[in-house]
Amino acid sequence: KQLGPGDHAFDPSRFATRIRGTGVYFTAYGGLPLASTPRVYLVPAGDDFLRAPTSDPDSFPVRQWKVLDQSIPVPYPINTSDLAQEDWTPLDDMLDGPFGAQRRFSAFRAWDDDGTLPDDSRLDSRLISRSVWNSRWLLIIPGGTLLGDGNEGLDTFIEGQELPDGSGRDGQGVSDIRIFFKTYAYEGLK
Repeated sequence: KQLGPGDHAFDPSRFATRIRGTGVYFTAYGGLPLASTPRVYLVPAGDDFLRAPTSDPDSFPVRQWKVLDQSIPVPYPINTSDLAQEDWTPLDDMLDGPFGAQRRFSAFRAWDDDGTLPDDSRLDSRLISRSVWNSRWLLIIPGGTLLGDGNEGLDTFIEGQELPDGSGRDGQGVSDIRIFFKTYAYEGLK
C-alpha cells in the first residue's frame, strides 16, 4: 500500500526487517466493562516479501513466497537396544511428534492504549524473526477473553456499553487498534 500522511515506514535500504517483539493496543478499552487481560492472535496470513541483497545500491529485487510454520520434532536419544530391534525406524520411533506438522499459533495479551510508547514488558516474542513485510495479517480477538459471554464481550468491545434504558449501546467501544512491532534489520548492501 502507498505511504500516506501520518503513516510509518520501514527503511527500504535494508533488505530484511524482522520482528523482535509484537504488541497489540486497544484505544479506549480501559473505560469499558470488560476483562483486564484480553487476548489476541496475530497471524501472518499472506505472502512474505524480502528484498534480495545485491552489490548494486540501486537494485533491490523483491522476492515473495508463502511461509508455512511447521514444527520440527525433537529426537529422543538412541541407545543400542533401539538399534537391535529389527522393526525400529528413526522417523517412527525416535521423534516426539509428527515431522512437518503445522505449528499452532498461541494467543498473547493485548493492552489498553494509554497513549505512551509500549515497553518491552508488553511485547510478545512469538513472532520473533518473522518478516514484517507480509501481504496480509490476521488479527483475531476472541470474545471469550473479553467477557464470560463472548458475544456480549464483542458487542461491548465494538459498540460500547448498553444504555441504562436497554434501547441500545452508547457507541463508545474501542475506537482504534494499534499493532506495534519492535524490529531489527540487516543492511541491504554486500
